[in-house]
Amino acid sequence: MRLDIELTNRCRLECIKCTRTYQNKTVEGMVIRDFPYEQFVRLAESKNYTQMFFGGTYGDCIYHPRFVDIVKVCKANDIAITIHTNGSGKSMEWWESILKMLTPGDRLNFAMDGYKHTVGQYRVNFKEKDFEKNIKVLSRAKNKYKITAIWTFIPMRFNEHQIIESAKLALKNNIVFMVKKSDRWYQLDDNMLPINTNLIAENSPTKKRK
Repeated sequence: MRLDIELTNRCRLECIKCTRTYQNKTVEGMVIRDFPYEQFVRLAESKNYTQMFFGGTYGDCIYHPRFVDIVKVCKANDIAITIHTNGSGKSMEWWESILKMLTPGDRLNFAMDGYKHTVGQYRVNFKEKDFEKNIKVLSRAKNKYKITAIWTFIPMRFNEHQIIESAKLALKNNIVFMVKKSDRWYQLDDNMLPINTNLIAENSPTKKRK
């Protein structure tokens, strides 16, 4: 059985269309909530789960204060995990400590919308140096540790011309490249709305209006 769980609402980014950013406008004063570690251990040791997906609507799983311990508990209980994250804000050494624990059945998925200098236009606070480090982490995950390494890319006006270039970089590093069409387009005059309408999700309000 698979469990999808949001470990924390901590995040260093302020993505423009993220529910977290929309509702709070600012992260200052936001009540921080972390899934209790002891409760997580009970879930992992219950033997009810063979897979866990660490994602987030309000936060990024890797910023849970005990994320390294959480990964250890999962692997000690033979639980395959997917880590869905932006990946930024952590050192190469920190990532190496995570990669060493993972096994080929695990998945590491970095959400990065753009290529080099454009990566922070939507994911505010995400820098080019973070992007370069993330590519190294994904490449190392796949090529040394045989972990499925994925780069998820949301097309927007400022990056839609970089899809081919990004896919080539992913291919060069044995990284799976996934284009994820967004449905968070509510206005036709949104300056991030892709010009190529094929890059907009079919259930987007703007797509339905056309």
